[in-house]
Amino acid sequence: MYKSPLKNQGVAVQLSIPIWDWGRKKSRLKASNLQIEDRIQSKKDLEYQVVLGIRRAYRALQNQVTQIEIAEKNVENARLTYEINLERYKNGDISSKDIGEYQNQLSNQQLGYISALINYRIELLNLKIASLWDFENNRPVLDID
Repeated sequence: MYKSPLKNQGVAVQLSIPIWDWGRKKSRLKASNLQIEDRIQSKKDLEYQVVLGIRRAYRALQNQVTQIEIAEKNVENARLTYEINLERYKNGDISSKDIGEYQNQLSNQQLGYISALINYRIELLNLKIASLWDFENNRPVLDID
C-alpha cells in the first residue's frame, strides 16, 4: 500500500440477509415450543402417576388394617373354640383327633394373623417408597439440608 499509493485499495464487506427463509425459523420455533409443551405434559403425567401410586399404596394399607382386624377376630374365635373343645376333650366328650383339628385351626388362624401383619408392614413400606415419608418416625425419608 505504501509502495504503490496510486493503486486503488478497497475493502469488501459482504452481508447475507435472507429475504425469504421458507419458514425454517417458524418451524424450528414451533418444534421447540412443541418440545417444551411435551415436557410439561410429561411432568404433569409423572406427578399424576406419583399421586395415584400414593393413593393406591394408602388404600392397600387401609385394606391391610382391615385384614389385621379380621385376623385378630378369627384368632380370638379359634382360641375360644379350642378352649371350649379342650374342656370337652378333658371331659371325654371328643377324641384326641378332634382336639388336634381344633388346635390346627387355631394355629392356622394365628399364622393368618402373622401373615396379615407382614403384609401390613410391606404395604407401609410401599407407601413410604411412594411418598418418601417415614410414617413410623414422622419425618421425611430424604433430608435435603
